Amino acid sequence: MGSLQVLSTEEWLTAVRKRLGTADCEVLDVTVNKLGGDVSGFLGEHLQVKVSVLVTKSVRKDLAFFVKKIPDDIPQHTEFIVSTNAFAKETRLYSILFEHLPVTMPPWGPQCFLVRPDLLVMEDLMEQGFKIVGRLNYLDYPHCEVLLRTLARFHAVSIVLDESQPDKTLIEIYSHILFENMFIKDTLSKFKYWFSGATETLKCAIHLLPKHTGKDYNIEDILRKFTKHMHQMYELVKPSTKYRNVLCHGDLWANNALFRYEGTNPVDVRIVDFQLARYTPAALDVMSFLHLTTSREFRSSYSLKLRSVYHQSLGQELSRHGYDVNKLLPWDEFQESCELYRIYGLIIAPTYHHTDLMPQEALQGFLNDPNQYEKLVTENRYDKVAVCIASNEQYRDRILSELDELVEDIQLKL
Repeated sequence: MGSLQVLSTEEWLTAVRKRLGTADCEVLDVTVNKLGGDVSGFLGEHLQVKVSVLVTKSVRKDLAFFVKKIPDDIPQHTEFIVSTNAFAKETRLYSILFEHLPVTMPPWGPQCFLVRPDLLVMEDLMEQGFKIVGRLNYLDYPHCEVLLRTLARFHAVSIVLDESQPDKTLIEIYSHILFENMFIKDTLSKFKYWFSGATETLKCAIHLLPKHTGKDYNIEDILRKFTKHMHQMYELVKPSTKYRNVLCHGDLWANNALFRYEGTNPVDVRIVDFQLARYTPAALDVMSFLHLTTSREFRSSYSLKLRSVYHQSLGQELSRHGYDVNKLLPWDEFQESCELYRIYGLIIAPTYHHTDLMPQEALQGFLNDPNQYEKLVTENRYDKVAVCIASNEQYRDRILSELDELVEDIQLKL
């Protein structure tokens, strides 16, 4: 056994048997390696595991697995994840709700072979050639197209499951899973303090905009309205009483999609990390994805076309199961909901990215130091953000561009 033993031999045998589809196998050895860098998670510790097995008492195979677990190296990190119910939500999704979703081809996410309250054992997508594009890189049209087609399949099968249970909605049946665990006001969750700290950080950064963009801003009025504008998130994440709700991923930033390529062309993608899943209109996922992964100029040129790609793919998957997209989520209704949830995308991009896109050395300083980590998730972190803005042009342009677009929306509503 490797030195980082995370499961017992019996548990590995359970995972191996599910993967191979046979009970006639034996675990010989397990090697565990800790992953870091851009493949390391904010809401979990990631491990790459090689399991040597003997099948039918004669054939030796080496199997690759990906393990996601609650970290235990920094108490503050563990406390944050536990208090936000992020891990509890994802393990329940894989062990309960996802088991009832119809199968799509190709799949929308990784196979899961074992679930414990503190960890997940899944297929190793990287071993199959899937890759993360990179936190600071914008996605181009081919990447967006393949992801939105996959997202549409995921949303579609959640609608199929919803329609198969006409007396209750998914949120009523799975309320213990689809509860909101990020944007909630009255809670002991650390997310409450994380969002407050993000809001104060961005308010400080607004003072950098005039020099960066060369534009005039009514800074005093913007700051007066900024917190209220940010707090729209508390309503936007609730199930809609007007638009069709689906099972949304809720966290579609660059690191939560792994692409597979033929040459340089992305041909497939898997969506990962469902710790912020919620029951809301599909537009929340679509618009947040576009704002978290593409530039303003790109969205101006391709947003409408990509929404159409998504809607067509949704219709195709629903049709496979005997449903009509024009009855369940008509194009005009979807378009209207996208315009409403555009503000979600405007807010979530700088809220996430001022920390998520920090240069790796700055981010590791937060993640490796208990006191710094506490500040990252609960306080105003503008001092660190200012250093990154001053020293990294790519980070500076990304953050201030997103903040400028959000501020522009506030100015229009003053």
